[in-house]
Amino acid sequence: MNETQTQSYNHHIYENTMECLVKEEIEKQLKNYPKTVIKFINKTEIEAYALNRLPALYASSEQGREKQKEIGQQKYQKQISLAVSQALVTVRENPYTESKSIASLSGIEVKYQEARQALQKLQIFLTHTQLLNNSSQEITWDNLVSVVHQALNKLYWKQENPNLELPNHLKEDTVNPDWNSHYLY
Repeated sequence: MNETQTQSYNHHIYENTMECLVKEEIEKQLKNYPKTVIKFINKTEIEAYALNRLPALYASSEQGREKQKEIGQQKYQKQISLAVSQALVTVRENPYTESKSIASLSGIEVKYQEARQALQKLQIFLTHTQLLNNSSQEITWDNLVSVVHQALNKLYWKQENPNLELPNHLKEDTVNPDWNSHYLY
């Protein structure tokens, strides 16, 4: 394998669909427990116990995920239900309260959280500097370019026209998609 193939291979994303099925079953079974008991149940321990007794169902695409989920529900639902029931009994009887848990965030999850934090910091900054028209509007990856574009236009206008009121198109909550009608190109 050459370096490019190795890099491509190392960034391949897949998931064990059985994890999703087990989580769903845990939630289903916990509906029968009193809330006072549920708060003391370590769901991660339940999941790990049950998953160690079930086959893996890996998928690397949305279509594969749906197919594996269907297989899991049709072929393994009884096993999933039994494994979760056993896990609930075993973990409640023998909780590992003193064991230190493994960090649960994968590299992708860490990067996702960092990206979300960056968006939140940008939102705070743009609100604080009054460059965000609607402070209740959440900045997302879908609207990031538009929000920053409008904030830069607003900043440019304020610098060029310090004594004038902002024009209406820079006060609006939505951004005009016709970028050429604005000041930055």
